Amino acid sequence: MGAHGLAHQSAELGTARGTAEAGTLMTVSTMANHTIEDIAAASKGPKWFQLYMPKSRDEALALLRRAEAAGYTAIVFAIDAFAPGSSDSTIRMQFSMPASLKLVNAGQSGYKTSLGWDDVKFIQQNTKLPLVLKGVLTPEMAKLALQHGVAAIQVSNHGGRQLDGVPAAFDALPAVVDVVKGKVPVIMDSGIRRGTDVFKALAMGANAVAIGRPVLYGLSLGVWMGVKSVYDRLQAELTRDMMIAGIASINEF
Repeated sequence: MGAHGLAHQSAELGTARGTAEAGTLMTVSTMANHTIEDIAAASKGPKWFQLYMPKSRDEALALLRRAEAAGYTAIVFAIDAFAPGSSDSTIRMQFSMPASLKLVNAGQSGYKTSLGWDDVKFIQQNTKLPLVLKGVLTPEMAKLALQHGVAAIQVSNHGGRQLDGVPAAFDALPAVVDVVKGKVPVIMDSGIRRGTDVFKALAMGANAVAIGRPVLYGLSLGVWMGVKSVYDRLQAELTRDMMIAGIASINEF
């Protein structure tokens, strides 16, 4: 998620600490309110960097270099939100970013509004970090992603806020899993709210889930401790669900 300052003044620093304290991984957006270096310093845990592709190749290269130097261990290339959302709810809200919340990692060139496999190749050629392709919703796209050598696939509709009528990530998951056939990890996000949501995603073939809004809710209510409490609650719910279903290990899904 970007712009955590909308939820609390600690912004991504609070999220990074809470996520690390919970013992899990944080994906840091290009659209953060703190520098990717400061966010990395606030977290003892593993971190991935979610890249929105700048129009300028020089700016893109600089972001990749910074992510590597700051200790991020993967690049998550977001292809599901390269233009402002056009859902009815987004338009009705008429939201605009407060002037006080700076997107400090954003360059001057703006972001590309037309992406292609040449962008995937550019990232692969200019970083040693693995590339996760985020925003895959069809088996056809998953097949092409495998052909282009991505390290993992993230099934996502960007929280359902980009375009009305897009399939739910959970509905798209099985067909993508069928195409991938275990060749690379499959991650799913969008709509994870309870331990049962995690359970169902894993049962349908996801290797992991990513969590969005609940983490920001936790940040707004309890700063880093609120963030940790969200992960703790989900873990407790998933543990209970697995116990009731007779599943002793994640490896049994």
